[in-house]
Amino acid sequence: MELNEKFATFKQEINQKLSCNSGQNLGMEDIMEEVHLRHSKQQNLIVFGMPEQPVTLQRDAAIEADAAEVRLVLQTCAPTLDICSAQSSRIGRLNASSVTPRPLRVTLSSVNDVHTIIRNAAKLRQSTKYSNISLSFDDRTPWQINAYKELKKEFNQRRAAGETNIALKYVRGTPKIVNLNLN
Repeated sequence: MELNEKFATFKQEINQKLSCNSGQNLGMEDIMEEVHLRHSKQQNLIVFGMPEQPVTLQRDAAIEADAAEVRLVLQTCAPTLDICSAQSSRIGRLNASSVTPRPLRVTLSSVNDVHTIIRNAAKLRQSTKYSNISLSFDDRTPWQINAYKELKKEFNQRRAAGETNIALKYVRGTPKIVNLNLN
C-alpha cells in the first residue's frame, strides 16, 4: 500500500472515529497518539498456534522458551534474516482450561523484516513441525479493536433485521459493511 493510500485510509478512519464517537471530543493529542501507536505496531508480528509452555515451568523460563521457539519459527521463514533482537510476549491472560494457545506478539527491528517474514510464511505450512502456526502483521490498536466490535455489532443487527445482501469486508485495510451484488 502506498503512502498516499495509507494516509487516505487513516484519514477516513479518523473521520469515522470523529463521527461515531457519541459526543466525545477527540483532540489532536488523541489522534496523534493513535498515529504513533499504529506506527509503533508496524514492527509487530502476531504468531498464532504456537503451543504454550508447561504451567509447571517458571515464568521467566517460559518466556525464554517462547522466545527461543519464536526465533526458530522466524528462522524457518527467513533463514538469512538477523532476528537476534526480536522480542516476544504472549497476548492475554493464561487460561488453564483453554485449548487454544494465546497468540504471541513479536517485535522485530524493522518493518522490512516483518514484510520479509510474512512473504515467506508459506514455508511454515510446508514444514512438518510448524504447519499449524500462522503469522499476521495486523497488530491492532485498542481503538481499531473497539471500532471492529461496533461494526460487527451493527452488522449482526442488520442481518437479524433481515438484510441478507450485506457482508463485512476489509476495504484498503479498514473493515466496512458492504452491499453484495446478487446478479
